Amino acid sequence: MEWPNDRPTADELVIYLRAGDIFLEKGPDFYLWAPCSFFDKIIADGGYPEDKLSLVTDINYANGQNPCTEYLRKKYPKMKLVSGDVGHDFSYLVHATNLVIGGVSTFSQLAAFLSPSLRHVYLFSWSEVR
Repeated sequence: MEWPNDRPTADELVIYLRAGDIFLEKGPDFYLWAPCSFFDKIIADGGYPEDKLSLVTDINYANGQNPCTEYLRKKYPKMKLVSGDVGHDFSYLVHATNLVIGGVSTFSQLAAFLSPSLRHVYLFSWSEVR
């Protein structure tokens, strides 16, 4: 398999938001997502500048069905939007050095597992909410 040339830089924070499909129909109870403030905290605590942020999501669902998609795009207008075909997006996640997964997603979790370059992965857990 040949990977696409479009890859994140080593100092880029890659945020994965599952598409709004989980918001369209009631799925299993474990399909929970982090609040938008979770992403803000990682960005602030990590000192990531706005031009070093990228958001990987399916743009077909990026019209507000996942509230964090619209929120992040408005709050960080210089953030790069990554939304290609499935192979392209998976490759982008696999090559991330810094990856945020804000909920249940085997797609992004498998990419993190297969990544040869991952240094930091941020996972949200509802059990940590107080």
